[in-house]
Amino acid sequence: MNKWSRFKFTPNLPLGANGERVTGSKAHIELSKEAAKEGMVLLKNENNVLPLAAGSKVALFGKGTFDYVKGGGGSGDVTVAYIRNLYEGLKLQKEKISIFEELCDYYRNDIKKQYAAGAVPGMTIEPDVPAELLSKLWRAVIEFDMLQAGDRILIGLSGGKDSMFLTAALAEIQKYAPVPFDLACYTVDAMFSPAFPKAELEAFCGYYGLKHYSEKVDVNSAWQNKGNTPCFTCAYFRRAATNRTALELGFNKVALAHHHDDAVETFLMNVLTSGQLRTFLPVTPLSRTGLTVLRPLLYYREAEIIDMVRQLDLQPLRNPCPYDGHTKRQDIKEHIRELEKRSPEVYDHLAAAMRNAPNQELWPEQLSQKQLADKFHNFWRQKSN
Repeated sequence: MNKWSRFKFTPNLPLGANGERVTGSKAHIELSKEAAKEGMVLLKNENNVLPLAAGSKVALFGKGTFDYVKGGGGSGDVTVAYIRNLYEGLKLQKEKISIFEELCDYYRNDIKKQYAAGAVPGMTIEPDVPAELLSKLWRAVIEFDMLQAGDRILIGLSGGKDSMFLTAALAEIQKYAPVPFDLACYTVDAMFSPAFPKAELEAFCGYYGLKHYSEKVDVNSAWQNKGNTPCFTCAYFRRAATNRTALELGFNKVALAHHHDDAVETFLMNVLTSGQLRTFLPVTPLSRTGLTVLRPLLYYREAEIIDMVRQLDLQPLRNPCPYDGHTKRQDIKEHIRELEKRSPEVYDHLAAAMRNAPNQELWPEQLSQKQLADKFHNFWRQKSN
C-alpha cells in the first residue's frame, strides 16, 4: 500500500495545457480572496480605527508576522501559487499604509534564531520571560503589596538594562496576576544627545504591547541655572517630569528600576555624606500628589539583572549622559567592591544594616540647644538641694 500523499490527487494534479494546478490558478486565487473578505467578522471597532486612513502606520505583533503557516499541516493544506506572510501582504499596501519596521525587525530576528536552533515553521514560540527569572519580582510585589486591582502603572524607561528588564518582567506578570492592572512606559529625553532613540524605545515597548510616552527636559541648562550637582539636578527633573506626566495621563503609580545594589549603595552614601541611616523604600506614597512609587526589582542584584538581560536578548541603549561612570554613586560602588576584596561579607552586612536599622544599638537622638541647656541646669541645681 502506497503512503497517502495529497499531491497525487485532485486538486493538486495539473489541469490545463499550461500545467496549472486548480488551487493555484488565477480564478481560484481570486475566489479565495473573495471568500476571505466575506468571512471576516469585525467584533469591535474602537474609535473607528477601521478602515485604516491613508498614511496610517501599522505595528505587527507576534511571531506569526513572519512564521506564517498556510493551511495548517493537515488536510486543510492545498497547493498554491505563492505564500505571503502577514508582513509581506501588508507591504503590498505601501501606497496606503506604512509598517513599523523596528518592531518587525525584532520578530524577524527572533524567528531566525529559533529556526537556527532547530525549530520548524509553525512550531516556534512567542518569546517570553522565563518564569524562574520572575520569582524575586513576585516576592517584592506580594510582600510589599505593590499591586491592587485597577492600578495604572507608568514605568520609568531610560533604555538601560535595569528599566528594560523591569518593563519585560512587569509585562509578563501582567498576564498572570490575579488582579488587572494597566502598564505604559515613559522616557525623559534629557537632551544630552541630539539622537534620542525614540523609534527604538517605541519598538521595544510595542513588542510588549505597551504605549510609550516621552518628553524633552533640558537637564544641562537646568543644572547650570540651579547650580546643584549635575546628578542631583538630573534626578530631580526626571522625577518631576515623570510624576507630572503620570498625573496628567491618569496613572496612580510609577515603577522605577532600582535594584538591591542601588539600595545598599544609597544606604552607605547617606551614611558617609549626610550621617543618615536611610535609603529608598520598596513602596513610597507621595502625599502631595497622591502617586505611589514602586521599586519592584529591589530583591535583584545587579549581576543577576545583567545575566537576565543577556538571557532575554534585550538590547540596552547606550547611556548618553556625559557624567556616566563619573558620579558619586559610582565611587561608592567601587568603594564597596574594594572593601569586599578584603572582607567578602561587607555587602551582606550593609544590606542587613539597611533592613534592620531600627533594631540596632544606636546612640540616642541628639538634643536641641534648649534641651541640653535644661539638662545642664537641672544637673547643677542638684548641688544646691
